Amino acid sequence: MDGEHHGGSRRHSHDAHLLHGCLQETREINWWIGMLLLIFASLTAVTGYILPYDNYAYNTVSVIYAITKSVPWVGDWAAQAAFAGRFPGDGIIPRIYGYHIMLLPGILLALTGAHMLIMIKQKHTQPQYAKRLAYKKIVGVPLITQQTPIMLLLVLLFTGLVVLFSAFIPVHSVEYYGPPSTQAISSIKPDWYLLWVFGALAIIPGFELEVLGGVISAEFVGAMVFPGIIMAAMFAVPMLDRSKENMYYAENPTNHPVRLAAGVAFLVMMIVLSVAGYKIELIQGGLLTTANANAILWILTIGLPIVSYFAVLGIVRMIRALREADERDALAHAHADD
Repeated sequence: MDGEHHGGSRRHSHDAHLLHGCLQETREINWWIGMLLLIFASLTAVTGYILPYDNYAYNTVSVIYAITKSVPWVGDWAAQAAFAGRFPGDGIIPRIYGYHIMLLPGILLALTGAHMLIMIKQKHTQPQYAKRLAYKKIVGVPLITQQTPIMLLLVLLFTGLVVLFSAFIPVHSVEYYGPPSTQAISSIKPDWYLLWVFGALAIIPGFELEVLGGVISAEFVGAMVFPGIIMAAMFAVPMLDRSKENMYYAENPTNHPVRLAAGVAFLVMMIVLSVAGYKIELIQGGLLTTANANAILWILTIGLPIVSYFAVLGIVRMIRALREADERDALAHAHADD
C-alpha cells in the first residue's frame, strides 16, 4: 500500500510538473498565434485594397510582384504561383479575391479560435491589485450578465462604424487614381503597418550579388530579409523569458528596465523607418538632400534607438531612486510614530 501511495504521489508530482510545463508552453504558443494574426491581418488588408484594381492597386501589385520575384532562385516561380501567372494577367483578380474572401478569413478565424481557447484555459493576466484581493483567482465581472452585453454593444458599434466608413469614405476610387495602367504613381505608399518596410527599401543602397545562379538584390534584402529578421526576433521574444513560473499578474514595467528599454528602442526604430518611407517628401520639403538623405536616415535608424535605450534606463533608475527615498521616508515616519 505504501508503495502504491508513494508511486501515486510521484505520478501526481510528475503530472503536475508536466501540466506546469504545458501551461507555460501554451502562453508562448498564444504569443506566436498573436504574431500570426498580425501577419495574416496585414495580408488581408493588402489584398483588400488590391481588389478595386484601379491604378493605385495596379501599382501596388506591381511592387509586390517585383518583391516576390526578387527572391533568389525561386522568385519567378513563386511570383507566378502567388499571382496566377505573370503580372499583369487575367487571373490576378480571381486569385486575390479568393485570398481575400476565403483563404485569409479562414486562417484568421482558425487562429482567433485557437487564441480564444487558450485564453479561456490560461485566463487574462490579472492586475496587481487582484493579488491582494484574491490570490490566483479571477477578478472581474461575470461573463453572461455583464461582459456579454458589453461585447454585443461593441460589436454593434464597430459594425456601424464600418458601414458608415463604407458609405461616406471612398477607398481608392477609380475616379481619383484612374483605371489600371503602367503610369507610375509617385506618391504611392503602403498603409501605416507596412510603411516601415517601405522605409527600409527607401534607404538601403542598391546592389546585386550573384550567388550560385541566383541574384541577391537590395530589393530582396530590404523587403524580405530585413522584415524577416524583425519578425523572427518578435517570434523569439517568449524564448527570452527565463522565468520558471507562470505569470498570473501584470508587472510594473520599471521592475524590468532592460526589457522596457529594449521595447522602447524597438518602437523608436520602427517609427524612424516609417518616417524614412517619406524620404522623397523630406527631400522635396528641404529637410534633407538627395546626397545626405540615406546617411542621415540610417544614422537616425541606428542612433535614436540606442539613445532611447539608455535614456529609458536612466529614467527608470531615477524612478527607482525616488521610490526608495519614499520608502525610507515612510519607514522613518513609522519609527518616529512608534
